[in-house]
Amino acid sequence: MGAAASLPLKIPAWQHSSKHKNSEFANATTRANLKEKLLGDEYARNITQAGDLNEEVKNGFLSFVGTRDYSDDEDESCVDDDKNAVGIHSRRLAVELVVGMGSRLRNKNIYNFFTVVLSIIFLYYAPPLVIWGMLQQMRLIHSKKWTETLAAELGDEISVWPAEADMAIVVFDNKAYFAKTKYQHVATTSADGPQFRADGEFLHTVNWFHLPIRSSDHVRGSISGSITMDKLIS
Repeated sequence: MGAAASLPLKIPAWQHSSKHKNSEFANATTRANLKEKLLGDEYARNITQAGDLNEEVKNGFLSFVGTRDYSDDEDESCVDDDKNAVGIHSRRLAVELVVGMGSRLRNKNIYNFFTVVLSIIFLYYAPPLVIWGMLQQMRLIHSKKWTETLAAELGDEISVWPAEADMAIVVFDNKAYFAKTKYQHVATTSADGPQFRADGEFLHTVNWFHLPIRSSDHVRGSISGSITMDKLIS
């Protein structure tokens, strides 16, 4: 039998750090690079970057799958269906799927941009865990726990707490209380219509509940456990 064919796949430089010998792919440097890419505005470039680095694989795959030539009289709506919101052709995305899966079969800790974005999309649409698990084992997406952690970190990056701001939970409601002013039997003054009490008066109020939130209480867009019942009743 002949030698097995190899499929060397290149990865973008930002997905690798020689400073971390024990974990060259998943480390603080590459994670910071990943978040910078995710929060940037060059999604089309970043999504296709891995495929562009592996031009031989890209061209071979596109040649194998084939290309589609659109005639002049073809409905434009059919052409648009093959592109996503950022104008990337579906076959081009298929290349990134193959390259991303191949890269993570080499090492599952590689932060392939396409598989990371796909994982975040899955987190948003919340597919059944069995589907998530199957695609995770195929290295098409990352684990759900890892994706949730990344999403929380991205949220912390973009949610800036205003300095010196009085942010709080405020609840209000109108309420009427009856206060007795007489403690002996008092006859009503209306003989025909609805009777009203003559031994007191109604106090019409608006109740307010105001709970200030400190920046230290702001955890993942919610109130942390540090806000105790003592605060609620004080």
